[in-house]
Amino acid sequence: MQFRYVKSHVGCVVDSKGQDDRGRSIHVPCLLKNGNMNEALFRGVINADECDQHQRVKLVGFLEYSTDEGLTWIQFDTPCYLVGVRIWGEHYIVLYDGLPRAFPYQPKTSQRYENNVVYLPFNKP
Repeated sequence: MQFRYVKSHVGCVVDSKGQDDRGRSIHVPCLLKNGNMNEALFRGVINADECDQHQRVKLVGFLEYSTDEGLTWIQFDTPCYLVGVRIWGEHYIVLYDGLPRAFPYQPKTSQRYENNVVYLPFNKP
């Protein structure tokens, strides 16, 4: 199984062991609850029944996957995240019945204040 991953408009194809065509591992981000992203080393795929006790994460940046070594590609809806797990500080994609599971998400945007004015809470006595 192969995955297409894109970061900053530069893409690469990684295999089920988490390595690109040169045999190097890549770093992929996961979504945190506050909307920030945390990057860690990507180590490939893992079956859903092998990772019940591990921390679930939302992996972003994956666009397509192929089950037949790159002959046909199946696209994910964008923007989406893949269900993954974090084991020993490394990320894995979780496979359910041999396929990854993707869910759509809306990226959080930071609040913009006009003219650097931030309203402070006012407590009435």
